[in-house]
Amino acid sequence: MEVSLLCVEALDEIARALARKLAPLIPTDSHVALATPALLNKLRVHREFTVQVDLLHQQVDAVLSRVSEPQAPAMEGIESMVSAPQVAATEAILSAAAPVLGGIKHLNKYVGVFLKDLQINVSYTSLGKTAIPESVLKSTIAGRLLQHGIKVLLPDLCAALPQDGGALMTRLNELWSKKQTLAAMQPKPDEGAKAVISLIEAYFAWAMKIPEGGQEPSLLSELLAIDGIADRLAKHPAYLLLPEITVSGGSAKTRETILGKLFSGKKISYSGGIAVSFLLLDKDAITIKFSDTLYFVSGYTAFPKRAEPFLGNNLANEL
Repeated sequence: MEVSLLCVEALDEIARALARKLAPLIPTDSHVALATPALLNKLRVHREFTVQVDLLHQQVDAVLSRVSEPQAPAMEGIESMVSAPQVAATEAILSAAAPVLGGIKHLNKYVGVFLKDLQINVSYTSLGKTAIPESVLKSTIAGRLLQHGIKVLLPDLCAALPQDGGALMTRLNELWSKKQTLAAMQPKPDEGAKAVISLIEAYFAWAMKIPEGGQEPSLLSELLAIDGIADRLAKHPAYLLLPEITVSGGSAKTRETILGKLFSGKKISYSGGIAVSFLLLDKDAITIKFSDTLYFVSGYTAFPKRAEPFLGNNLANEL
């Protein structure tokens, strides 16, 4: 308990210093979304998926325009535009995105390993790594950013679909409606129209497919789940902040004297520290606006009486 409290206190000091560093970098009309590498991955796939849906809209609109104007010359090569290889290519694009984007997840992990290698072994009793819940990490950082007037988004809380269903859901409904209209047209759809219909049906089937084992949701379910935050980021100036705890833990120091044995017994004090790495990206997760790793060590403190902490940190004179 004592070390955990000291680690949380250290986290608050880091969040305080971080807010001071970011305040001059964030325009007043912008939001900061506290993100994770997994969220970045999903947002990028969401954008790629949306582009693919827009392309399907263009193809079905072209066919609808052609069949609604009998006098217009028929489009040539429509079968090749919407052939099976294109379906495979679409799947390949989205499938290939996951491992590439997932690589970001390992960036801070490497930093953590590097920091751990720099730790110096001491003769005190180590109490091991202290787990700090992600909710504490985000709420502490969010609170300090808000104190500096920075608007904060928590994707976990605003990821639900808007009341209107979200931009992606709307586009998918429109696409399926167009496909139904095309299939019901008289005379019956020609080969080009059938190819477009088949492509749309195959695309929906692929996106809604449940992965083997049934433990993971479909790609479409995953993307609709973050449609709310994706829509919010698209409509507002925003940045993505990725915090990750790379080192956390503490130790105990036992002090015992002859007089202490007679009167007060052993004196035990505790220390707690934490290191947190940060990446601030633009909302497209392309450009790094800020990057740093901050650490704070409390120094040894006796409980319940709190002594003045030794500031073992790299926060300069900002405390």
